[in-house]
Amino acid sequence: MKKISIALISIICMICTIALSACSSEKAKKYSYSPLNAKVRYLTNIAGETISLSSGREVISENTVFMTEEAMEGDILTEPTEHPTRVGYDFCGWALDKEGEQLFDFSTPITGSLNLYAKWERTQESETVLDYTEPRLQFTEVIDESSEFSLTGVCNQPIKDDAVGLTTAGINRLTAKAQNVKEYLNYTRASATAIQSATYENGVVSVTYTTGGSNTTIQVTVNDITSTLAITDDPATPKESIDESTFERKALRYEATDIASYNVILGGSSSMENWSNSTEYMNPVTTKNVGIGGSASFHWLNSLADRLIIPYNPRTVVLYVGINDIINFKKNGKTTGENLIKLFEYLHERLPEAHVHFILINHVPGYYKTYKSYIDTANNMVLEYAQTHEYLKTIDAGTVLEKKNGEYSEAYFLTDKLHMSQAGYVLWGAEVKKAVIADDKERYDND
Repeated sequence: MKKISIALISIICMICTIALSACSSEKAKKYSYSPLNAKVRYLTNIAGETISLSSGREVISENTVFMTEEAMEGDILTEPTEHPTRVGYDFCGWALDKEGEQLFDFSTPITGSLNLYAKWERTQESETVLDYTEPRLQFTEVIDESSEFSLTGVCNQPIKDDAVGLTTAGINRLTAKAQNVKEYLNYTRASATAIQSATYENGVVSVTYTTGGSNTTIQVTVNDITSTLAITDDPATPKESIDESTFERKALRYEATDIASYNVILGGSSSMENWSNSTEYMNPVTTKNVGIGGSASFHWLNSLADRLIIPYNPRTVVLYVGINDIINFKKNGKTTGENLIKLFEYLHERLPEAHVHFILINHVPGYYKTYKSYIDTANNMVLEYAQTHEYLKTIDAGTVLEKKNGEYSEAYFLTDKLHMSQAGYVLWGAEVKKAVIADDKERYDND
């Protein structure tokens, strides 16, 4: 009996031990630690401004979420390759606080969900804009004692055989100030010569001047040559899906509006035309955008410069043109470069006091690999020419659209991989504005 009791007790102890062991195991399983899901939000840290998202869309920011990332506690995050852009500021990393005093260390494992805030610092460009006042240039006469009076042009077009050929824009300017068109004349006078009147009536410019007590009147017939410069679609021109007649309709629309002399004209192809907010963006620089999508350098040389740039007597001309020469009109790099230089020289001949800023042709992601040699050749020809011609300035605005590896960011281009997105224009436009303001400050700050 005693032996049976001892055996029974042993069995009961074994059962209890097994039960306790099982309970401990279940309890351990129940309370064992496993990493939790975490969400990382990257915030623009901007309020009330237009900003670009990682998708390329633009929104009015109220500390908008730029992007989100799913992670696990203990993960080490990879810093995003894209970041928001902000006019007048440089992006300086992601911080744990809105003030940007504590930058996040991407080599440290995260301990849970967190918000990261974009850190911003004012760019050198924004500081330049802050102390920039646009020059307010006025018409000034050129005094030259070598002759009593010499009238050589009207609206920057040369007089030949007492006649001058003008386009709609020039004629509209004369008509608007018909009783005093002196500011639209290209002339020199001796200090003893006084201009009594300069009028425009019935297609004739009349200038009366006095010297030595006697009056002399010069008359110049104005011929409307707009129709001779009209752009028509030439089926014989090698091109891809371009209807050149659309250029003419756009040119006519631009000619119907005016801009005061000595401001800035933006011209060129679709990248300029599609810059829909250029007027606001370039502020306080006063600009007129006359870009025409699809146009090539020879359209501007043979027609559009005379119609949309020269009559307005700008102090600065900004051009982005040349890509269509190569892609759509099948010109090689050398021919494109030569046509661009001819355009610059023609503008300088008609506007000798103006500076021309050429925006180098972008290495557009959809075409650069195919046309690399052509684009590089054209750009290099312009760069070389600019080294010996002070009136020509070059703007390398496309580099800011590239990643560190030299590839272009898709966020900065539309799906056609040719035209820029609004996010792209923020960066590209900033380079243009910076260049124009810097040139203005160099030219006029000491005046």
